[in-house]
Amino acid sequence: MFQRKSWIVAISCLLSLGLLVGLSRAQEKKEGAGKSDEKVKKASIPDYFGDIGLSEKQKDDVRKATQPMDEKIASLKKQIADLQKQVVEQEGLKLAAAEKLLTDVQKASLKERRATADAEKSAKKTKKTANGDEKKPDEKK
Repeated sequence: MFQRKSWIVAISCLLSLGLLVGLSRAQEKKEGAGKSDEKVKKASIPDYFGDIGLSEKQKDDVRKATQPMDEKIASLKKQIADLQKQVVEQEGLKLAAAEKLLTDVQKASLKERRATADAEKSAKKTKKTANGDEKKPDEKK
């Protein structure tokens, strides 16, 4: 009898969990569908266009007219990010190839120089001004 109740409780819990997951996914889909409409409405209007008294129809027309360019810009930014990742990867491979050619003494010297440079960078970042405020390395008064 006890074992049967345990099974019933376990099955009930699983069904409840399944129902909750289903409802949350349905809610996410509804929110996602609204985002595409919202994306069109929130598409960028060029600078200062919002300040010149455009009607809602004009704003919508501007958004529709500029949306293809916004999409192209987003695509180009993604390509740039991907290319930057490739550059970083290639720089790492370049260093690895160069370091393979070094002797153990040279590798140790290089490691020491890098540690010194890192310490200097760290010291510059945390350098405090006379009034106690932190100052960024390239920040000027």
